[in-house]
Formats: sequence, C-alpha cells, structure tokens
Amino acid sequence: MSINLVVYISISTNAQSAKGTKMTQENNLPEVQSEEVALTTIKPVVFHFRENAKTKTKRPSVTVNIAVPTVDGLAEIYNEGGRTLSKVLQVIEDAITDHVRNVLTDRPDIVTGTFPEDQTNWNAYVAVPDAERAIRGISKEVWDAFKADYLSVMPTLTGKKPETIALGAKAMIDNRFSAVKTDKKAIGILQNYLAIYMQSPNAESFLECVSTLDEKATTLLAADTSSLAENL
Repeated sequence: MSINLVVYISISTNAQSAKGTKMTQENNLPEVQSEEVALTTIKPVVFHFRENAKTKTKRPSVTVNIAVPTVDGLAEIYNEGGRTLSKVLQVIEDAITDHVRNVLTDRPDIVTGTFPEDQTNWNAYVAVPDAERAIRGISKEVWDAFKADYLSVMPTLTGKKPETIALGAKAMIDNRFSAVKTDKKAIGILQNYLAIYMQSPNAESFLECVSTLDEKATTLLAADTSSLAENL
C-alpha cells in the first residue's frame, strides 16, 4: 500500500509537470514548470437549525464551504504520517465501530462470539447503502423531535385522524420502513406524506430526516420484488 501511494504522488507530479515543460534557449534542456496539485476540494454544506422552544425563533440556515481532501490530499496525509495519519485511521476505525453497533442494534440475538466476521471490516461499512447510512447518522434526539412535530402537524395537513398518522409515523420514522419494505403501496403513501409535511413551518429544521427517509422510500420502490416469485 505504501509503495502504491508513493508512486502515485510521483506519477501525479510528473504528469502535472509535463504539461508545463518548455525548452530553455540557453542549454536546450527542458525547464519543468510545476503546477500545484489540489489537495482539497471545496464543497458547500448547508446547516439547518431547529426552532428555539422558548423564544419561538429560529437561527437562519448557514452555508459553509468545507475543504475535503482529494486523492492527492489523502496521499499527502499518508506520506506526512504522524498525528495527521493517525486521525484519518481513527475516523476509519470509528466508522467501522459505528457500523458494528448498528448491526448489533438490528440483531438483538447476537451475543459475544457470534457476531458475523464479515461485518467487522471497512468493506462491510462501505457496502451499507448511502440512504441507510444517512438515517443511522441522525441522532435519536433529532428523530424524536422530528416525530413529535410530524405528529402535531400532519392531522391538519392531511385531514387524517391522529391515530392514522401515528401508525404511519411508527412504520416510517420508528421502523424506517422495515415492516413495510415490500409493500410498495404503503411506501408510496408514506412518501407522499413526507411531501405534504414539507409544507409545515418546521420542515426545514428536519430536512435531513425528511430527505433520508424520502431517499430510502425511493430505493425501496425501485427494488425488484418480483425476482423471488419468479424463482419459486
């Protein structure tokens, strides 16, 4: 791995330098003009805030341009080593640990010595769908606040009884569609409820919850549920 990264930097630098090569008039030798390699890429991220329960005011959303390491940037971190590299390795370890914790949450039957080994590595973390990872990345406190607001506004917005809204909230918010994952009609109704919820005053504060649930619903609706029946 170390050889690959070091060679990558060398090739990258040579490739960039070749673009700026010109012949000098004095000795007829190539003069290399180096070009700066981008170690980071800038990505705008919007941060939303919930309404203050006491003041009934809400902080405006803030857009921050974050600097994310490129492949060249990661290679630079590797070559630098030390604390910088240790922090990257720690982030990877934390991601794998969180994945294992999520598997344990989904599988209460697992005890010490029975955890599936194929779910203890980086590849297992990478294999988790982005929508599912996004859902898991939202704190319980945010989910609870979202559900409370959802239950309070949806009866008025939809004209449905509170118990009907509560039933849908349990299937969608609490269970993340797990109980209805093959019921495309139910998924479609719940996804439509999400679109209706976006008309509520606090929708922007819970945009992360809404978007992740909507993405998962879209994924479930696109899944081929007929393949099993065809093979029976």
